[in-house]
Amino acid sequence: MLARRFWLCGVLLATGLPAPGAAFDADAVIARVRALPARELAPELPATPLGEWLRATAAPARVEWETNDCGEQSGDGRVPQVVPICAEAGWRTARDVRVGFVVMLGPEAAGEPTLFSLYLLDSERVRLFRDVSAWRAAMAAAP
Repeated sequence: MLARRFWLCGVLLATGLPAPGAAFDADAVIARVRALPARELAPELPATPLGEWLRATAAPARVEWETNDCGEQSGDGRVPQVVPICAEAGWRTARDVRVGFVVMLGPEAAGEPTLFSLYLLDSERVRLFRDVSAWRAAMAAAP
């Protein structure tokens, strides 16, 4: 069993993947995602930095940023071998709808950023979206 753990540690070190529970710099992750040209996540977005585009999209609401595990840890005690890192931007609309834009960076935030999730959350339901156009239309029509 001990040999297997050493082998796994060697594989993780060789591939550059973090061990479960490894630390990362949340501020650096958020700064990286905020500076990313929005168009790199979805072709219909402008080439401006994502942080600026989201600030303009959310106005007058204030965009709040956080990092998380992209929902991979279920809370049941089982921890995945490799936990991805997501940067999530969110805000509340004047109609109290929670809006979210989530970018996955992979383990230890070392991967290529990809659009992971777009959502709207109100008192009745969570609505998930696959593309930015549908998400923006739903935001505009949100009750």
